[in-house]
Amino acid sequence: MSQTMKARWASGLILIGLAVGMLGSFANAQELEPQRQPGDYFWLEVTSGTVGAVAGGFLTAYAVTGIDPLSIFLPCGDGVGSFICSIWKGIAILAFLIGAPVGGAIGVVISGAFNRVQGSILKAFTGAIAGAAVGFIILQAGLIEPLKLVNPGLIFLFYASSVALGATYGYNLHATIELAVLSPTNQGLVLIGLKASLSI
Repeated sequence: MSQTMKARWASGLILIGLAVGMLGSFANAQELEPQRQPGDYFWLEVTSGTVGAVAGGFLTAYAVTGIDPLSIFLPCGDGVGSFICSIWKGIAILAFLIGAPVGGAIGVVISGAFNRVQGSILKAFTGAIAGAAVGFIILQAGLIEPLKLVNPGLIFLFYASSVALGATYGYNLHATIELAVLSPTNQGLVLIGLKASLSI
């Protein structure tokens, strides 16, 4: 066998090996992916949603009123200033209640997308609003009064968690996991290897 023929055989075998290895990796990835379920990231999404809800609520309240929502627990004083102070506090709370579902839904969607969970953005926002309503009802019913005694600021955390739970449930309703695929570079290498093996 001539040197040229040996070189062709060697390069062909190398390319075939490369192609088989890549196809094997791709097959293994495809076999492993279905084992992952959207629910595997549920609590991670809840945590991200809670952080997003707190951030969204506080940023909205500060943007609208210029005051920190935690300051609502401070006394306003007496007279006309007290009345104005009370109004501003009420606006700040309302802004937090509105901003939290938006931030919570965004946090859940970003976390889910990062982990290749393909859920519904619309359902995430709908779930966030539903969670916000449930959280508000529980707060109004006074069912978490012990939290106020420990730290009044925990009320915001409870509300944000309720928003995040609703958003996560909505986002994961009928959600799927995006399967891994070969990158264009790897696909090209596989095709080159197959062409080389066929030409030998």
